[in-house]
Amino acid sequence: MKFQTTNTIMLLTISLAALGTMYGQAQTEYAITIEEDGSALWLVRQTLEINASLDTIDQVDERLTALVTMANNITGREMKAYTISWKLMPSQSSILVEYEFMWQNFTRNEGTRLVIGDVFEVPDFFAQLYGDGEILIKYPPSFIADTVSPTPQQRDDSTQMLLWSKGEDFINGWPVIILTKYAKVPGYWDAIEQNSILIAGLTVAVVGSSVGLYAFKRYNQKKEASQPTTAASFQGLESDEEKILRILKASGGTMSQSLIVDECRFSKAKTSQLLTALENKELIKRYKKGRDKIVTVKERKEK
Repeated sequence: MKFQTTNTIMLLTISLAALGTMYGQAQTEYAITIEEDGSALWLVRQTLEINASLDTIDQVDERLTALVTMANNITGREMKAYTISWKLMPSQSSILVEYEFMWQNFTRNEGTRLVIGDVFEVPDFFAQLYGDGEILIKYPPSFIADTVSPTPQQRDDSTQMLLWSKGEDFINGWPVIILTKYAKVPGYWDAIEQNSILIAGLTVAVVGSSVGLYAFKRYNQKKEASQPTTAASFQGLESDEEKILRILKASGGTMSQSLIVDECRFSKAKTSQLLTALENKELIKRYKKGRDKIVTVKERKEK
């Protein structure tokens, strides 16, 4: 697992790390976004004094690897983690460090339920990362939080957000958070059948109105000069995955992942998630090259 970063940032990081690991009055925040498959996207944000030093990239990577290994042993669940991005933003009075990583199999997946908590049984869990700090957990809109313990300082079910002000709430009796997938509303199709005649009538009325409006617009359009249709006309209908595939094919079928981020103007985290989805659909393949990844469109085999 390696961080994607520029040469300038790397040189600045290494020079700071030469001073030794000392975080001063650090402020740390952990934002954990739970995916529907039980994986978790972590964003760690740390504000340090301007004269504080940082871990080298390898040292940060070692922290994550060690933590996941301990969690594997405690939970008995096979887990993996890989870094996505790393940012360093120095100012006149402080340094802001952000890095993201994806933790696969972070929760216990029980089909319709995701259970969060057992990984925090790792002794001194947050000390393995960057110390105590605020913890924000966001969960998918298709789930509800049935059980949340300990009680968070803030909870907003409309935005699927749980917030604790400090990690001590988690390590003093590890938490239990149970997310349950929405069940199908009973009697939904029965209601559709009972009102099928009314629904059919409304559908006919709507379709008839749409046809009339379409004819009226076509009539007005004939009065104007016709414009040639281009691919750009339909760009707004293009999905994010289709956009990546189109850019890949336009470049000959192969690009670096960092270049795809620049071309698509997506965040590095979103681009990585989209590429993972395309890999799962066997539409692309990726392999490591230095600190970057090379992405190649898979050729479809004709039967």
